[in-house]
Amino acid sequence: MDEVVLSIICLAYNHERFVSDAIEGFINQKTNYPFEVLINDDASTDGTAKIIREYEKKYPNIIKATYQTENQYKKRSLILDMLGQAKGKYFAFCEGDDCWTDCTKVQVQLDYLEQHPDCSLCVHNSTRVTADGKPLSDIIVTERDRVITTEECIRGRGDFCATNSIVGKTSLAQNVPSFLRNCGLDYTWQIFLSASGSAYCFSKKMSLYRVGVSGSWSERMERNPEEYAKVFFRINNMLTEFNEWSNQKYNATISDCILGNNYTIAVKTNNTSMIKSPEMKRWIKNQGVSFRLKHIMWSMFPRLYHKIRTIRLKRKYGFTISK
Repeated sequence: MDEVVLSIICLAYNHERFVSDAIEGFINQKTNYPFEVLINDDASTDGTAKIIREYEKKYPNIIKATYQTENQYKKRSLILDMLGQAKGKYFAFCEGDDCWTDCTKVQVQLDYLEQHPDCSLCVHNSTRVTADGKPLSDIIVTERDRVITTEECIRGRGDFCATNSIVGKTSLAQNVPSFLRNCGLDYTWQIFLSASGSAYCFSKKMSLYRVGVSGSWSERMERNPEEYAKVFFRINNMLTEFNEWSNQKYNATISDCILGNNYTIAVKTNNTSMIKSPEMKRWIKNQGVSFRLKHIMWSMFPRLYHKIRTIRLKRKYGFTISK
């Protein structure tokens, strides 16, 4: 086998319905760049591990799988473990319930990275679908191929691009700062990689990002306000640490984003005291008309606001929450 150029990082947990689509998306890539597929099954209780083993047997030179006997979700970062084993010059993310839909994805992104050594993050537009594969909405980073900024990634607050669109430099991922070790969300990867060089986005939609899968991060967060708040407080701590790491280069954007996160926490937990500070009031005043109207609705008619939000979440994620 030629020297590996790309290491595909795939985490799987109870993805029996979807993992074949994910692996087929890897195997079907038409590219001049040799790649490996590192799959980690996090002690699935369904047939996910069996399916992975079948593919591992069929493609032993490409697929390298690890099978956990005990779930590691809250114990350690499997992604960092896998990146430590990666042989490729670059890495790509794709979880076991997502998939790549364009067989030229790898070729397109790696061609750009090879031609632009300063680029440390390459992403693309994607399509958001339900657990059953029904299209919900497009994840549009840009309408044209272009360089993107770290400020854009920060302001995206995790929804900037699909995780399975990310391709980055492995050398950066194998020596990460503490803020990424403490908060290894895809959002953290986006801002860290973009701030470590330059970033580029292709406007072509080349993957499906599945939402509303039973047990998914999005579903768990929406159903558990307290856990939701904890995650956003962690994100705020991460942003504060990132601000120090980057010598406050993005201070204004980060400060604005932290206020936005605090507002999100307040709405989700119905904590009106969090929006009474002068700083927060100024932040709300500086938002657009649509936002301010939603704020008034939440303040005056919270039950109606959450009912409408539930409908919007159904359209966006494909699942319903009770409030």
